[in-house]
Amino acid sequence: MDDTITTAASAFEARWTMLALKRVDRDLHDALRDQQALYYEAHMHGTPADIEAQGRGLVRGYAAAVNAMEQAEQADDAYMIGRHNGMVVVISDQKAVQSRLTEVVSTGERAILMSPDEVALLMGSIEGLSTLAAIKKLFPGAEVIERYPDQPAKGDGP
Repeated sequence: MDDTITTAASAFEARWTMLALKRVDRDLHDALRDQQALYYEAHMHGTPADIEAQGRGLVRGYAAAVNAMEQAEQADDAYMIGRHNGMVVVISDQKAVQSRLTEVVSTGERAILMSPDEVALLMGSIEGLSTLAAIKKLFPGAEVIERYPDQPAKGDGP
């Protein structure tokens, strides 16, 4: 059952976030969250039959979520894509996006999947700064904008 749930969850998570589902169909979002909780509760305290039943419900929930998002023609929001000179960088914190890469990357393009934390690490390193300098040479109008200048960056203290 776990493989079936993973496949169903990945079909949704490779393309959309739960926040997007909430915007499209709040009731379905809430029902899917409830079903996730029921499944996890069954895993902790239920019988094998309970786990199986709640797992089947979770698979149906993910299928309903995929259907709702497709019917709403909701654009994928689980990842961001950047391209330059045949290199494709896909940024996402959802590992399921890896399965989507073959659909969003053209033949001949090289693609890497990076988490937002990996991008931050790159940009915060010496190599990242060198890369940023190279980008600014190619795109003189490029800007780095501090979104919240009055708040310390995460990890910079209180």
